[in-house]
Amino acid sequence: MPKTLAVLNIEDSEGDSDLMARLLKKAGYKVTFERVETADQMRAALKKRAWDVIISDHSLPQFDSYSALKLLREEGLDIPFIVVSGAIGEEAVVEMMKAGAHDFLIKDNLTRLIPAVERELEYARVRRERKQADNALSASEIRFRALIENSLDDISLLTADGTLIWESPSVVRNLDYPPNEFVGRNMFDLMHPDDLKPIQSLFAELIQKPASRQSGTFRLRRSDGAWRWVEAIATNMLNEPSVQAIVINYRDVTERKQ
Repeated sequence: MPKTLAVLNIEDSEGDSDLMARLLKKAGYKVTFERVETADQMRAALKKRAWDVIISDHSLPQFDSYSALKLLREEGLDIPFIVVSGAIGEEAVVEMMKAGAHDFLIKDNLTRLIPAVERELEYARVRRERKQADNALSASEIRFRALIENSLDDISLLTADGTLIWESPSVVRNLDYPPNEFVGRNMFDLMHPDDLKPIQSLFAELIQKPASRQSGTFRLRRSDGAWRWVEAIATNMLNEPSVQAIVINYRDVTERKQ
């Protein structure tokens, strides 16, 4: 089956446009080809359909490649943009590439047209996939943040020695300390002296076994000095590259304990 290819051609020469269309068809593409000569025509064509590649003459009587690239940016579109023109100075080529052109070809020698189109189509595919992955990651982070910020449970991330490196907003709400009050400090400083030794023993056992879990019940000191009973589950994720911490999930069970 022939590969489909939608080409928007910015060109005032019908003969040059027909030549490029023939070369693409000869390379095995089923080509949808539209030629435009002005900014208004280009803008209308961009709204009409999705284009796989734009092939543009550098300078037309009413238009040029710089203006076309500017219009493309204004529309927020990422489409491979290849300039095909006659003799042109090296400085102008550099300026075009800085403006956003992906490649430049000489009209009198179009042997590079097909390789250039295929390379830029592949680069565009990679950019789309990277953008999709970034968008998916961003959406995942937003969902995670919404879950964390609205959770009834408290979550803290600790280093192997018990130093706090991150805490969920619910910790501030439940223990009534200012945000990040204890970041950089050892969380055992908040623990009731009578509970300290057995919990430290469990913690020492936990850090020796990657991915292991320990649970326990102990008291933490609120900002007003009151002791609150919490029920906790600790998971060793020190070896998980995206976490690298001991993850503590805990909730206040004072009323239940009483």
